[in-house]
Amino acid sequence: MVEALERLDRVALEMENTWGADVLPLLVPPDLSEKFAAQKQRLDEMIDGDDSAALAATCEAMIRAWMALDGAARAAGHRPREEAVWVGHHPSYGFCCVYSGNASIAHLPQDMPRFHIDELLKFLPEVVWKAKTLFQGSTVKALHLRPTDLNDEIPF
Repeated sequence: MVEALERLDRVALEMENTWGADVLPLLVPPDLSEKFAAQKQRLDEMIDGDDSAALAATCEAMIRAWMALDGAARAAGHRPREEAVWVGHHPSYGFCCVYSGNASIAHLPQDMPRFHIDELLKFLPEVVWKAKTLFQGSTVKALHLRPTDLNDEIPF
């Protein structure tokens, strides 16, 4: 029983990493999405029960359901999210989305600012670039830039 659940968890995680959490059922025809939801409901009911053989069979059926969604989405011309999309939290401004490559705007969160990675890299100071080059694996925790023009008058 445990092995069947672990295998199902690996498949579900792979599908959600590939397509995004809760995205795959939205990409297939409604009847297939409904069958997937019904299979998930059966699985949830079996998890609460004590019939390990039935649970193992239901896990295998759920794995087939994931594969059916994946196949149908690909057959319909949808591409997995091979590009990277991150959601992060800025300590002062809240959440934002950073994306790269060929990200589809439809896959990006709509309720927060969105930045392409190249857009953000333009703001990376040279000193940080050089520090990360020299000290690979280091972490930047704060940045305090000194003024470059120190020839101003000192008020006394």
